[in-house]
Formats: sequence, C-alpha cells, structure tokens
Amino acid sequence: MELSSPLTETHSYLKKQMLQRFGDIVHRHNLSFGMWEDGLMDKDKQNLPYDRDEIFHPDLDVYAFTWQTVWEWGGGSRPYNMANGGYKV
Repeated sequence: MELSSPLTETHSYLKKQMLQRFGDIVHRHNLSFGMWEDGLMDKDKQNLPYDRDEIFHPDLDVYAFTWQTVWEWGGGSRPYNMANGGYKV
C-alpha cells in the first residue's frame, strides 16, 4: 500500500513541472531529447508513462531509454507502454 503525503504529492508535481519546462526549452531550440524511462513514469498511475501530449509540445521528439525490461521482474511491458504513450523507444 502506498501512502500519500504532501511530500510525495509535491515530488510528483515538481517532476511534472520540470519535464514541462525542460521540454519547452528543448523545443524552443529545435532539439530532441531522451532520458531514462523512470524519469517519464508517473508513480501516481502505477508507473505508467506521463501523458506525453499533456507535458510536451507535439512536434518535440522525446526518446525513452528503457532499461528495466526483465520480464520476471514485471518490466517486460515497459518499452511497449512507453511506445504506446507516444514516446520514441
């Protein structure tokens, strides 16, 4: 069971804000960027990726570098979730 607290809510909010601001800067300079998958995962949504269209400009290429892909550990679906979420894998 996951406990909700002001600290975890603040962390989630700040992480999303950081991604939005970073995405705006990268888009403004006509670049694309990539990051590890866990930086794009929303703990509030059972570790599914953030809604790409909600955070990033539609023209921005965002690459997710998936590394937790061991099927037995429950990570086998992560690359598919990232790709289905609109991220380039």
